[in-house]
This record gives sequence, structure tokens and C-alpha cells, in this order.
Amino acid sequence: MRVRMFTAWVDESGSDMRRDPGTYMLSAALVENGKEEGARAAMQALLPKVRSFLDEHVMPLEAGLARGFWALQPELDHVRARAKQAGLWQPQVPRDAGGMGLSVLEHGMVSEVLGRTPLGHYALGCQAPDAGNLELLLEYATDEQRGRFLQPLLDGTARSAFGMTEPEHAG
Repeated sequence: MRVRMFTAWVDESGSDMRRDPGTYMLSAALVENGKEEGARAAMQALLPKVRSFLDEHVMPLEAGLARGFWALQPELDHVRARAKQAGLWQPQVPRDAGGMGLSVLEHGMVSEVLGRTPLGHYALGCQAPDAGNLELLLEYATDEQRGRFLQPLLDGTARSAFGMTEPEHAG
């Protein structure tokens, strides 16, 4: 499959969409595998749903960030539960693991919409570093590690971390 990327600043009618990049449906995509129309229709249905979810449930919480992220945790837990119920949980995770099963390109389009708010990625369970750590655990973890570390991340009940150092030069 070849993917050709570009940025579209106009909608189908030719209107300039730069003032609110969250309003255009496909910001980057021409999938040249003969199925671009199906992908386009699916994303045109999904992106407004994600945008509406953010507008209704996530963006109203932004004012509370002045109290600190952890002060918002009860409200954020409620929003994350709603995201799961709405079928918007973990766009980057395969369906058989409880996610939406989006491709990298599709997840990128959803991520663009989520970037409208500092709480967007967290609300849908695709924030760093958990998203990358989920992918590693899904691919390489033992059964014991999956139970201990992966499942809580999939459920959204735990956070993960990433640490890196150089051999012989801890830092």
C-alpha cells in the first residue's frame, strides 16, 4: 500500500478552513490502495463524533486545569468511562484488545482533533507514554506481563513511564 500525504486547507466546497483546523474532515490522506472512498466515509463519520465528544465532555474541564491535573482526576475518570461507552476508547489499540483498531493514518487524523485540548489524548486513552508502552506490551509481553502491566493500561486504571539511560553513564 502506498500512502501519499498532503495538507488540505480547504473543504470540498473550496472554503478556507485554516481558522479552525479541527473542522475539516481529512487533513492528510490519499490512500492509493483502491479503498480510499471507504476510508474517507468512515473517517468523515468518526471525526465529527470525536469533535462533539471533546466539545461536550472534555473541553469544559479545561478551566479546572488551574487546580492541577490530579485535582481533575474524578471528572476525567468519568469522561474516560464515557469515551469507552461511546466506542472512542484507545483509537490506536487493535479491536481484539478493546481499542478502536484504527490505522496509523486514521489515528493521526483523530489525534489532530484530540490536539484541540490538552486533555484530549488522555480522555480517549491514547496519551504518551502509555500509547507507546501499550504497543510494546501488546507485541512483546509475556502472559504474566500482560496480566500485570498491559491489562491495567488497556483498562485505563494505571499509567506507565519510560526511562532511558546510556550504558556505563547513568543519567
